[in-house]
Amino acid sequence: MLMPMIRNTTRFALAGAVAAMATSFPAWSQESSQQRGETQADVVAVQATLANLMRDPDAKWFQENIGKAKGVLLSSEVLPKARVLKSGAGGRSVLLVKGADGKWHGPAFYSIVTEPTAFKEGVKAVEVAALVMTDKGLNTLMAGGGKLGGDLSYAAGPVGAGAPSAVTADVVGFTRVKGVYGGLNLDGAQAKVYADWNAAYFDSQTVQVKDIVSGKATNRDAVSLLNAVTKAAGGK
Repeated sequence: MLMPMIRNTTRFALAGAVAAMATSFPAWSQESSQQRGETQADVVAVQATLANLMRDPDAKWFQENIGKAKGVLLSSEVLPKARVLKSGAGGRSVLLVKGADGKWHGPAFYSIVTEPTAFKEGVKAVEVAALVMTDKGLNTLMAGGGKLGGDLSYAAGPVGAGAPSAVTADVVGFTRVKGVYGGLNLDGAQAKVYADWNAAYFDSQTVQVKDIVSGKATNRDAVSLLNAVTKAAGGK
């Protein structure tokens, strides 16, 4: 009688485990689906940010140098009091990288975290576009992130049609408030890999930035953004 009892006990235990999984899975799936939707909304929004810069007559330096950049960090909304972060000011951003094959890959999600005092008084939201100009800058970001003006040398991007062409820095950043430049000092801001959002967007708990920027991990919903940055950088 002992063996049948053991088998029955095991069967009941397995049934309980399966029932628990069945109960918890729909909640996880719903949360994951919602997060994926929010990440795609970010991708659409940063494409609009890129489009704004590419038609802005004051963004000549950005337009003339994006083709020379190793990568582009874009954010549609950086806030003095961030709703999307657990603490501090900042927002989400995406990194797009020009690979060794000459093609653009991404987006890898990052957070930009800064101090509320970095914002000009009265500013509620800022668009950010930063060109990563050096291998050091790109490698630092890919390794997990870094501090602008610390781990990464930083310069505010020249504004205007007569802006100087020579700028030496790992990262050159542009910030805009409703079409007007400025509003945020990025010097001292932290750019960090946003692993949870990368996992949601690429539907993989193990995806790494290196997988994303090499083209190993892809999402077909990013095609429009990648085409836009390719065109902006002078590609086809």
